[in-house]
Amino acid sequence: LYSHTKIPICQIMEYVLDIDARKMISSQRVAPKASLCELPDVNGGWGYRKRFVWTNTRTENAGFVNSLQKVDLETGDCSDVISFGDTVFAGNPIFVPKVNAQKEDDGYILSQLYRSDEHRSDICILDAATMQQLTMLRLD
Repeated sequence: LYSHTKIPICQIMEYVLDIDARKMISSQRVAPKASLCELPDVNGGWGYRKRFVWTNTRTENAGFVNSLQKVDLETGDCSDVISFGDTVFAGNPIFVPKVNAQKEDDGYILSQLYRSDEHRSDICILDAATMQQLTMLRLD
């Protein structure tokens, strides 16, 4: 039986592994202020060590992921949770870099939104650096 109160806690973790010894050296929670999250995405074309991650999350009383958040893995800072409403499911964030990007978060976040009360979907496009909504593509 499904219960939103029994959803596992998903946190952003960093693990240090010794591959040769086949053991974990350490683990720590990164960005403890970040909301519980799922389905992270990063700028895959920006070097080995990533600073930013974008995740989908849920507002406090929601029983499903209905919002997005940007997390700074170096400082632990987080953007405000960007909510799309109580009846809107937020799909996983997809990072799309700008042409000739100069910074790791120089790009766009795309997320498919399912509006359950209307039984239709939209595509939301956010500025990846500021998490400001740029446009909403209504899919009818």
